[in-house]
Amino acid sequence: MKTLTMMILTLGLFVTGCSDGEGNGNIQGLDIETSNLKLEPPHIDAGIGDMFQITIEVANAETFRTGIIELVYDRDLVEFMESALPSSGLLGPADEGLAFAHETGDGLALGFGRLDSERGESDTEGTLVILSFRCLDSGTDQILFGAQTWLDESGAMVNRHFEADSDGVIVEIH
Repeated sequence: MKTLTMMILTLGLFVTGCSDGEGNGNIQGLDIETSNLKLEPPHIDAGIGDMFQITIEVANAETFRTGIIELVYDRDLVEFMESALPSSGLLGPADEGLAFAHETGDGLALGFGRLDSERGESDTEGTLVILSFRCLDSGTDQILFGAQTWLDESGAMVNRHFEADSDGVIVEIH
């Protein structure tokens, strides 16, 4: 079911993407800067079998509607357990948003969005999603952003790829 939901969201993002009308193929939409997404906390110190949580924080997302974010990490060291929406925040009240996660070969793909069509008085920054992980083996891992696809309220799509030196979460497992 999660895979089907992710495929539908991805198809929706692809179909509703639009160009700038100039015929040059430029895509309109959100101006997503590296500083607009942040993983917190920056460092985790844990033992094998321990659970930990990280959050994805977002800023300057006035027209945000839905998106997919990939996280890259070593799945031999860290296991994804679950995702949860905060009780309030960027997506509005928890019952007005959706989030799902699907493991990929090198990490996790997260889909999220607003269920209501009107943005209303929701925040433009704050916690997007809370992720729970479990430590599998000793070592050091870094959880980083991979590719992102965003859809704003006008239906414009923006693809963004964060470089490997983007801020991430260092996980030291002992």
